[in-house]
Amino acid sequence: MLSANYEKFREFEEAYIASIPPNFEANLRIYDAMYQQARAMGHFTEKDIWLGFESTLEVARIINHKALKRAENL
Repeated sequence: MLSANYEKFREFEEAYIASIPPNFEANLRIYDAMYQQARAMGHFTEKDIWLGFESTLEVARIINHKALKRAENL
């Protein structure tokens, strides 16, 4: 019973979300407010700005390398 209700709810939720057009300005305001709240709570400080950057850069390099290899094989 719970799974049937869950599936119906998920279907409703997906349809509802798909029916709402994206609003870039509103989304940017929400993002900015969340960022400011995180800063006020001590997150995303200047010392943390480069934390994890090396691993992110390495992932980007791997993805780009694979994409280039795939493009060469076309």
